Amino acid sequence: MGDINLLIFFTAIFGLCVGSFINVIFFRIPNRISIIFPRSFCFKCKASIPFYRNIPILTYCLQSGKCHKCKQSISIIYPLVELFTCLIYVLFFIHGFNNSELIESIFSFFIITLLIPMCLIDMKYLYFPQGMLFFSIFIGILYAFSTYWFDNNFEAFFGIFYGIAFLIIIYYVTKFILIKRKNKSPMGFGDILLIIPLGAWLGPINIILCLFLASFVALLSWVTLWILFDFGLNRRMPFGPYLFFAAIILKITNLQQLLFVLVSQIKS
Repeated sequence: MGDINLLIFFTAIFGLCVGSFINVIFFRIPNRISIIFPRSFCFKCKASIPFYRNIPILTYCLQSGKCHKCKQSISIIYPLVELFTCLIYVLFFIHGFNNSELIESIFSFFIITLLIPMCLIDMKYLYFPQGMLFFSIFIGILYAFSTYWFDNNFEAFFGIFYGIAFLIIIYYVTKFILIKRKNKSPMGFGDILLIIPLGAWLGPINIILCLFLASFVALLSWVTLWILFDFGLNRRMPFGPYLFFAAIILKITNLQQLLFVLVSQIKS
């Protein structure tokens, strides 16, 4: 038990460090700045940040959320992303450890690390960076072939196929409805491509549940924004983050099994 707790602790530290790097990706790629050079700097005064002032969470708290040089406020997004990444890493470490599925655990860490900055960029700028999107597709297909090669398991391939098929149906149905109203389509082609790694990760049943859950929450969010802030139909909403969060919920809650139990009880 002590060894497991120690591994969870190191996973949390690793998650915080990865979260710090995800912040670099989120703030630099849309501004066409290399994620390697220059070293970390304040976006407001451009002062370099030494390594001892770049400790996840701790530095933000010790400096009261301000730059050590210009004393301007640092975005709260930085510590929130670090905490979120840490939490997700720990949850998936526990899930993977309990299920003893090494290939799935490795793929989960890769896909989570890619999708968090992709969804942050999608939320703010309404697009996925092409390089990251195509790399996520590559590892999704690689995962599908790996599960087939080692376990003779076709679920990842079926997940990709079902996911793309259902999302294309949703895409064209909503597009048809909105074109009638002279409005833009609610999702882009990047959302369809994102289904490839998500479908491989979730499998055929969970990817369908993911699409329904993401669509329901997205619709609920839009209605709430429309009522409270007069959010019009002409405004685009990022669908990728809803897909990602729905996938996270399905992976850590075993919602599929709960639904099967509920349906069986209703039938009986």
